Amino acid sequence: MAITTTWDVTSLRRDGTDKVTTISYLVTAKEGSKESDAQGSVEIDGDVTVAFKDITKDTAITWAKNALGDEVASIEGMLSKDLTETSGVPWIS
Repeated sequence: MAITTTWDVTSLRRDGTDKVTTISYLVTAKEGSKESDAQGSVEIDGDVTVAFKDITKDTAITWAKNALGDEVASIEGMLSKDLTETSGVPWIS
């Protein structure tokens, strides 16, 4: 079964000019009935000129992933590892 990863935005923080400055996100990985998630926030640098009312979830996810850069692969890899690695002991008490 394949692992699916979903990104979501939980909050957008903006400054007094309505420019988004911070994006809070939630990443969820699923494989069958197993699930693992991670949440965090990232500051947005650069020119984010879309009017606040016109920002879509997809746009905000793109901004967050761009700001995270290589961390996107690290986050998704960590979640996949959580789903595929098992822990415990090989004996029964």
